[in-house]
Amino acid sequence: MAIEAKERRIGATTYRITQLPTKRGRALLVRLVRLLGPGAGSFVGGLGRGRAGLDAALALGIADGIHDLCSRLNDEDLGVICDEFAQFTVVLQSRDVELRLSNIFDDHFAGRYDELLSWLRACCEVNYASFFGGASGNDLLAKIMQVLSKWQPQPTSTGTSTASPPAGTMPTA
Repeated sequence: MAIEAKERRIGATTYRITQLPTKRGRALLVRLVRLLGPGAGSFVGGLGRGRAGLDAALALGIADGIHDLCSRLNDEDLGVICDEFAQFTVVLQSRDVELRLSNIFDDHFAGRYDELLSWLRACCEVNYASFFGGASGNDLLAKIMQVLSKWQPQPTSTGTSTASPPAGTMPTA
């Protein structure tokens, strides 16, 4: 099987993301799993502790996962991950103009961190979809995202509260 390249449109930009060679991809995968794996475990653990229903379990799982990720995330790891993927990404300006992302990275994503994160996600999909279950049809991440996309916070009640009398009827000192 040959190394593949896939195009992804993010915002107004089209990127051609080429898969990393195996040894480089393997090293980056280890770094990603060490960074994201414990947060995924915290997410699942939080889901297991949620006893008040699906909404509470999801909220607890998400909170635990984000807390763990924030405690592990550091500039060095994020820099290595971005730099490695940028070397294998081309920004398609036109049919004739293609710019290697690593050469324009600092200016390209300035003020567009949402697109930076979308690009990182696309790079992970292009490189590691089979590892994370995409090729097997048993994609745990996709299933979790499907559940989360359906999750809606419970609407607040618009009825009259019976927990305490209205403020106007309370005696004041």
